[in-house]
Amino acid sequence: MVEKLIPMDGDELVRKLLDGERSFRGIVIPDGYNMKDHEGYGEVLAYLRSADLEQNPVNIEGSRLYGLRAHKLFLPYICATGASLGDAKLYEAVLSGSKLDKTKSAGIRLAGAHLDGVDFSGADLENTVFSEANLEKADLNRANLQASWLEDSHVDGANFEGAWLVGANMVNVSGLDTSKNLGSAKFSGNTLVTRKEKAIIEKLLGRPVHLRVVRYSTEE
Repeated sequence: MVEKLIPMDGDELVRKLLDGERSFRGIVIPDGYNMKDHEGYGEVLAYLRSADLEQNPVNIEGSRLYGLRAHKLFLPYICATGASLGDAKLYEAVLSGSKLDKTKSAGIRLAGAHLDGVDFSGADLENTVFSEANLEKADLNRANLQASWLEDSHVDGANFEGAWLVGANMVNVSGLDTSKNLGSAKFSGNTLVTRKEKAIIEKLLGRPVHLRVVRYSTEE
């Protein structure tokens, strides 16, 4: 377990990524660092797209990258177990197959992101924005999704065992009927759904459940 974090400024992080370094375990960068506006960000993305990240992934386990801004970041298979990523803005990021288990990621923005196969087990994802994200086969076992925004996301095959969905927005989520263990998740009267999601949830639970039903814009 990482005990003492190693300070690193954002420019150094960009430079080391371009130099091929993969291990950033236990680092801390300045809160709110705006990587997407760095002059070398385009070069970083091009380099990462050409790299074999599945066999040699970037590792930020236990690191603190609070508020990182990195639109369209390309880091599939990243190892980020236990990292602090709260309030990060990673819109449309590609993080497929990554390990984000036990992360402290409350408020992270992942709208439109590719999160298929990501391990979010035990992660704090309260107030996270997943709208239009691909969460197919993601592992959300025991994840805290309270007040998260899942509207228009895709969750085919995702594992919701023990997930906390109190106050979550689940309007027009696709693939709920093929997700796993949704019946063991926790809902509440302010979990937002349409009649379609409510019917699927009640079928999986095997009983009526009190949810906040709204009308979707395309719903008849």
